[in-house]
Amino acid sequence: MAPAHPQSERWRLEVGQRVSIAFDDEIIAGIVRELNGAAQIELARRPPLPLPSRGLIQYTSSQGIMRHHGALSITGRGQLAFVPRGAPQLLLARQRLRADIRVPVEVRRADGSTVETRSIDLSESGALLGIGAPLAVGEDVTLTIHLDRHQPTIRTDSVIVRFSPEGYAAAHHIQIGREPLDQLCWWIFNRLLSVRAGSADAGSRGRRP
Repeated sequence: MAPAHPQSERWRLEVGQRVSIAFDDEIIAGIVRELNGAAQIELARRPPLPLPSRGLIQYTSSQGIMRHHGALSITGRGQLAFVPRGAPQLLLARQRLRADIRVPVEVRRADGSTVETRSIDLSESGALLGIGAPLAVGEDVTLTIHLDRHQPTIRTDSVIVRFSPEGYAAAHHIQIGREPLDQLCWWIFNRLLSVRAGSADAGSRGRRP
């Protein structure tokens, strides 16, 4: 097996990994295409110009949501280089990666019957479903989570572990593939970023005279 790239180990980044680049007042998604002393990132859309000389990237790792400050430079159309400054910062531990996300969920029971519902929230380890009965604590189910029309569905074998005070069923994932898990974490990560950005905008508006 090839040794880990020293930069990717230090940053906890991998080629092909999705990141979010935060500029002064804008967040743009990107994909790491190369690691060679700088992270070469392909952007989902054009960055603001003139490009700030400094910025930060945010991404998920095995630890959780990471943030890393560094220098920015344009290397091509829709591409930039990011050179890190200092060590990455852990923003949110992975086991706490949870967000209020209401999307359609199909619940398939052991007898083959299905129940259509929506999620109340999603996390790396489970989901709170907008139904209670006829499910039961300890029941094995298969969840099919439809994030949106641009994303493939996520399927996970789960077990109902409890009911919330409101009567909602909480499911714990017991088997989910690596790729669907990374996709789910990325989706939650971006939802948390959106909430954080919205809170910051509301706060700045409230401070204006």
